[in-house]
Amino acid sequence: MLISDWFFGTMLDSDWFFGTMLISDWFFGTMLDSDWFFGTMLISDWFFGTMLDSDWFFGTMLISDWFFGTMLDSDWFFGTMLISDWFFGTMLDSDWFFGTMLISDWFFGTMLISDWFFGTMLQHLDSPGSYARILFVDFSSAFNTIIPALLRDKLFQLNVPDSMCSWITDFLTDRRQFVRLGTHVSDLQHISTGSPQGCVLSPLLFSLYTNGCTSGHQSVKLLKFADDTTLIGLISDGNESAYRGEIDRLVSWCSTNNLELNSLKTVEMTVDFRKDPAPHPPVILCDSPVSSAESFCFLGTTITKELKWAQNISSLTKKAQQRMYFLRQLKKFLLPVKMLVNFYTAIIESVLTSSITVWFAAATARDKAKLQCVIHSAEKVIGCSLPSLQELYFSRSRRRAAKIAADPSHPGNELFRSLPSGKRLRSIKTRTSRHKNSFFPTAVSLLNSAPLTPR
Repeated sequence: MLISDWFFGTMLDSDWFFGTMLISDWFFGTMLDSDWFFGTMLISDWFFGTMLDSDWFFGTMLISDWFFGTMLDSDWFFGTMLISDWFFGTMLDSDWFFGTMLISDWFFGTMLISDWFFGTMLQHLDSPGSYARILFVDFSSAFNTIIPALLRDKLFQLNVPDSMCSWITDFLTDRRQFVRLGTHVSDLQHISTGSPQGCVLSPLLFSLYTNGCTSGHQSVKLLKFADDTTLIGLISDGNESAYRGEIDRLVSWCSTNNLELNSLKTVEMTVDFRKDPAPHPPVILCDSPVSSAESFCFLGTTITKELKWAQNISSLTKKAQQRMYFLRQLKKFLLPVKMLVNFYTAIIESVLTSSITVWFAAATARDKAKLQCVIHSAEKVIGCSLPSLQELYFSRSRRRAAKIAADPSHPGNELFRSLPSGKRLRSIKTRTSRHKNSFFPTAVSLLNSAPLTPR
């Protein structure tokens, strides 16, 4: 745990520590001693004295002296968490890790709420007679169904070192667990299937486990992030054979790899801008028809079948306004402006700019004004000017576009093609305003207006 008196003596007295964490002696002296703080946070001497020393607390939280004494000092604890200096030093800094896992700026920056996903779909919808069907797949207890032996074979195929394969397999095999309810404790059970819930490696291991699940047709895109899987069918001339065939392949692959699809929570959304389209026959998944959705919250961003962003922006506005309360409370305690700006950037601005490169250009002026009002309110509270929503959009779009243009492995890299002169990028042809206002066409225009040299 690497916590000692020296650690606290050095860090807690350090201006850097308090400046970074937004915590200072003044902060604790003013806030922790105030009735408001304790009334709001429900933290007091009584709370700690009664709860932390009580069997109820430990019984509920499953934390006891035995837990810390046994786990924190044991190799099993670190083996279970798989977190060590060696792990991060060797794996996170290694080329094979990022190369094999396909985790990079492209994965986290673009695939999460994917500029590429929307750009590809909108480019397809530009063609007459086309539409898209999006299947949001849900797995039943995804992390609990991993077979260690199958995972080991997949890791070996990905050229993961044999020692690492053995370590992970040993970690997942013959795990012991029990349930405690008050003074009652269940029998000890030995588990050799799945990955522990809450473990930092579980999403990573599941991504590796499903790495071989890919689309076999160019008109069907498979987007995966941990256990969130999305199948996008780009349909032309009403021919859905490839889309339905890939769904059947997905069902077959899941059956072979011990993954169970939850047909009740799996939903489909159809994006169709054709005039008077014929009704779309439902998709059958595991002998059950998949329900159709008007909107869906995809990794934190609300998508509607009309590709309108009012619902998503209303959600972002509500979240940002709720967090403004904490900014006002910090202002009451006379925190320095720099600290307030840091708090605003980390806690409020991050919400306002969530997936901003996807929706900003297509959002209405009224919706943008809602978010800008939050920024104006923050300026009044802090007492200084802050970047406008449009400035944030421009800076993030240019930065992301520059990274994609400099990364040949990115699927959208080919859209950033230079003209023969080499001074400008070739503009992307668009037929509809929907496609024109999507990320890639607007990003090319931004780079042409202020060219950036790819690193």
